[in-house]
Amino acid sequence: MKSTLTLINVLTALLIANLRAGEIHDAVAAGDLNKVRVLMEADPTLLEAKDDGGNTPLHSACISKPPSFTRPVAVASFLLDRGANVNARNEYHHTALYYAAKHGYLLDQLAPKAVYLMGGDAATKEYPRCVEVLRARNIPVMCPEGGIAMGERFHFVRDQASAAPRASTAASPLSGAYLGQPPPGAEPVVFAPGIVSTTDNEHSIPAFSPNGDEVFWFANRPPGPANQAWLHFAWTMRRENGRWTAPAASPFDGMLVFSPDGGRAYFGSQDDIWEVEKASDKWGERCCLGLISRFPELKAIFMPSVTRTGTLYFIGHAPGGLRNDFGIFRSEFVNGEYAKPQLLPRCINLPPFLNWAPFIAPDEGYLLFSSNRRDPDNDPGDIYISRRLADGRWADPVSLGEPVNTPRQEVFPGLSPDGKYLFFARDTPGRGNDIYWVDAATIPALRSLTNSRKEDPK
Repeated sequence: MKSTLTLINVLTALLIANLRAGEIHDAVAAGDLNKVRVLMEADPTLLEAKDDGGNTPLHSACISKPPSFTRPVAVASFLLDRGANVNARNEYHHTALYYAAKHGYLLDQLAPKAVYLMGGDAATKEYPRCVEVLRARNIPVMCPEGGIAMGERFHFVRDQASAAPRASTAASPLSGAYLGQPPPGAEPVVFAPGIVSTTDNEHSIPAFSPNGDEVFWFANRPPGPANQAWLHFAWTMRRENGRWTAPAASPFDGMLVFSPDGGRAYFGSQDDIWEVEKASDKWGERCCLGLISRFPELKAIFMPSVTRTGTLYFIGHAPGGLRNDFGIFRSEFVNGEYAKPQLLPRCINLPPFLNWAPFIAPDEGYLLFSSNRRDPDNDPGDIYISRRLADGRWADPVSLGEPVNTPRQEVFPGLSPDGKYLFFARDTPGRGNDIYWVDAATIPALRSLTNSRKEDPK
């Protein structure tokens, strides 16, 4: 009897809380400052009370669309004065600032306290416009990204000053191929510790140009005591007069890959793939490939990899029953444009597992990718290789095995431009991902791929 009464009391309390949450959201949407004030005085916890969509009252204030609704600027100001969390996200992972930028008001009130704009399901045509609105007002904004397994995306305005400390190269400048790092052997080792691999979470492998004189990589940091939101860092280094420059902010806000000839680069940003050409040792203007607008069944695409003929492989987000609706796609470059992306076959996109982070060979002869198909409960991901057969079909993927794959997650595989080294990221307890590299010739599944290796870049 006592337990029954306790359950009734709990349910009653939940019902009352839901009713109060509904009241304050209605009052906020109506711009009724007096009612909001009364409700807040009676129950201060309503400041962060969420509705069925995960919106806080501050969200509701910013969601009200002019001219159909009253602009509750005074209400939003009141909520902010009471300490409303500007960086709270709703079920779409949008913050209040996203809606403020979308509708063009409340920016002055929100911007000084906001950390990021949006994350999660960010496949929305309004997103680029929101970014431009904020940039036009010189508002620096961070946007979270928590990894493909969580269904999150790459959208950020970086703040390199917040990055993890890096070992200085001033006293002893780096020189030689691959940042002058000692070549690895049969056992994977961390690549460029303190320079590339740091306490931040490395979220790509280093993309070296075919001539070996330029490198790009991408990193992030989860929320913690020093930062309320995910922080994102895109890095680059150049070899000038034989010496490598210190790591600097990349001009490209995404995970970049080079075309095999080094004349182009591709990266994912704002849910699409962007291309940039290089001429006279200088990068030109970026150009969006527009795959999302041409093929709207795709909601987002990122992590590109490209062949010699321009065929793209990438992660795509499209409804279809795959893990979190993500899968590996292929789009062929035909008559000057990209054809409709095709989902790779079941042996690659094996449901219900997470299959992602593709790396395609320059000649399209093999595909490396990460998958948790072996033991999803205990191993979040291993690296696999699938060979493309003469008739265009894909062979069943084969695990690279030990020592590359471990019970920890291995992801972002790729071979160096000369084919000598396998790079990949591995989860490191307490640090997130570190970048590893290993002699590809020592990996049985890769050994035949190294027979026609080029010499190291000089």
